[in-house]
Amino acid sequence: MIGKKKILGLVLARKNSKGLKNKNIKKIKGKETFLWPLSSFKKSKYVDIYTISTDSQTILKKSKKNKIPIYFKRPVNLAKDNTPSYKPIIHAINYFKKKKLLFDYIVLLEPTSPLTSAKDLDK
Repeated sequence: MIGKKKILGLVLARKNSKGLKNKNIKKIKGKETFLWPLSSFKKSKYVDIYTISTDSQTILKKSKKNKIPIYFKRPVNLAKDNTPSYKPIIHAINYFKKKKLLFDYIVLLEPTSPLTSAKDLDK
């Protein structure tokens, strides 16, 4: 939280990718790519809640195994090659709205940006 502003950390990780097959679960230094941004959110001083939105059962299972606090299944129609990012972001906002959780800011990190640190986020 910054002041009284609540911050959501969001990672979008689809099951299929055009270029590199299974890129969101490829390992870098022994950790799946989708876990790197989640780790940064967890270490951030300002991110209140962090989550992953995915259509992948594998990613959901690995999220549970790695004790990611909130994760949810994204509808298949919001996980296509041509789906713009804003649509699954709106889906996430609505997911939290139903739980009566509202945010002032959303920080989006991609699994393919594993070098973004908590320090980067907090700056």
